[in-house]
Amino acid sequence: MPSFGTLKADTLTHSTAGSLATNFVVEGSGKQWVNFKSAATFETRDSFNMSSLTDNGLGNAKPVFTSAMNNTNYSYTATNNLGMAVGNRDERTTSTYKILSQNSNGTNADTSDNSVVVHGDLA
Repeated sequence: MPSFGTLKADTLTHSTAGSLATNFVVEGSGKQWVNFKSAATFETRDSFNMSSLTDNGLGNAKPVFTSAMNNTNYSYTATNNLGMAVGNRDERTTSTYKILSQNSNGTNADTSDNSVVVHGDLA
């Protein structure tokens, strides 16, 4: 079967669900995500567009993108099983960011289930 390489379209149309402009797919899709554990052992369970994940101490992780973001104005949402996880804007670059996994008291803590998703424009 031949490969065509590039598909160009401005709109995707479904037979019953309607239409959607392709910019919503390109601009609205998660550009990086990761699910990891920092309790007992530090491990990445699954990820997309992540070249590495560094353990920087108690409740402190630093994911690195495989493909960089266009600028540092991207958005990311982080959660954990203890109550919350927050990002550190001061350490956000086009290639990495810091996640502080915290318990409900706002204290850094290693957790068994952390998830992060990033939205924005790739470089």
